[in-house]
Amino acid sequence: MGNTKAKPTATELTLQQINLLRANTNFTDYGDQLSFAFDLYDISDDGLIDQTELYELNGGIHDRTGDHNPKTRAAEIIASLDVSGDKKLCKEEFISGCKSDPYLREIFAPNV
Repeated sequence: MGNTKAKPTATELTLQQINLLRANTNFTDYGDQLSFAFDLYDISDDGLIDQTELYELNGGIHDRTGDHNPKTRAAEIIASLDVSGDKKLCKEEFISGCKSDPYLREIFAPNV
């Protein structure tokens, strides 16, 4: 029998687990690491990241108050990178936007 375990939900995949995955995956290219990050954030596995998915996994990275409120930051990231205007990010929008923004590159593709 094959493995039928579903993709983890945001509550099952913790920030610690994400950091462990990043630390144990050797990337030499921003594009590869950003593609990997996109796949982690795409909880629904529909090829798009919406504000809820970004917030749920990114919430632990930011302070919970002030300018770094994770809900506010998720909305800002979506608004900044969403070229198509559908309030979701496809993989191409995510990778292209992160490559052009040093702050986002540091969050989603550190150590490359």
